[in-house]
Amino acid sequence: MDNKEKKLTLNEIGLNYNSDKSSSYHNYLNLYDKFFNSYRDKNINILEIGILNGESLKIFQEYFNFANIIGIDINDKSHIKYDRVTTIKGDQSDKNLLNNFKDDFFDIILDDGSHKMSHQQISFGLLFKKLKSNGIYVIEDLHTSYNEYRENIIYGDSLFGLETDNRTIDFLNGLASNNEINKFLTSDEYKYLKENIKSIEISETHRKNSNEFSITSIIIKK
Repeated sequence: MDNKEKKLTLNEIGLNYNSDKSSSYHNYLNLYDKFFNSYRDKNINILEIGILNGESLKIFQEYFNFANIIGIDINDKSHIKYDRVTTIKGDQSDKNLLNNFKDDFFDIILDDGSHKMSHQQISFGLLFKKLKSNGIYVIEDLHTSYNEYRENIIYGDSLFGLETDNRTIDFLNGLASNNEINKFLTSDEYKYLKENIKSIEISETHRKNSNEFSITSIIIKK
């Protein structure tokens, strides 16, 4: 009999840290586990945009045994100190900042940043080059593309609802269907995405004890 201790799932770890990504709210982590599990014991590089209080950095640090994890936030998060975790203060739409990362460097990139349409798409257009072949790019909270979230709700130092056109969910659907919907990327950036995306999965998850839903996306690179 195998007496090895059973590893916790990504969602179980998320619940331990009261993360809103877990099944206690957005219910993203059960989905991510299916894509992330094969990376668990590998030497990989992970980037998360938008780190709030650092819960998800701690989740990834515990789940991925050998990962080097970088978090970017518009606010200074240098007080967050975990093994194998580095934080950077910066704006996710700052092309100079994003271009400091080497091409083909990251295995997983997760955008949980400002939720502004332009920021999501600018980051994606630049950072997809920084992703390794077969790497995973996640854009969270695509439900903020919809009108009921277009209110002046303060989220960190950003506001939902400042942009009302070129929704990110439409942008991704356009990439998947060869129907170009592009306002924020250069033609070269958009062409690179078209030529290097293997698959786009947009998933609706239902929130606990609620009829409301959340939407996230998983984009795989060729």
